Amino acid sequence: VAQFAELRPRTEVQTAVLTNLSALGRTFVAVHVRRTDLAIHLLEDLAIYQATSDSDYYRFLDAHVAFSIYVAADSAASQARFVERYGERVRALPHISHTAAQDGTLRHTTLRAAVVDLFTCVEASAFKGARTSTFSD
Repeated sequence: VAQFAELRPRTEVQTAVLTNLSALGRTFVAVHVRRTDLAIHLLEDLAIYQATSDSDYYRFLDAHVAFSIYVAADSAASQARFVERYGERVRALPHISHTAAQDGTLRHTTLRAAVVDLFTCVEASAFKGARTSTFSD
């Protein structure tokens, strides 16, 4: 993982990450909620695929009640569930407008959004990832 220390995002990505960090404050926790395409990629290995449940994330976030929350999600529906439950604790919420029906893809977010999420999450005081996702490993 040491090679990741040498990655330098483009200026617009750096700006988005800094904007997120400013909105989140000094101490925040982050969760990576992947719901759109991970199960499809793992259909052949469903025996190993056990999605991290919303309850798993809720337990993690409830244990960090004093912290603001960053939700790195790949669908608007996932985002909405966390906003509904945690309200103003959820900050720096990127707008997810894409739906799979728009172009037939499974992903609802762009690669740029994922990179912004990655660089934002790495700054969190604590992190809960999505089981079997390389983003979270």
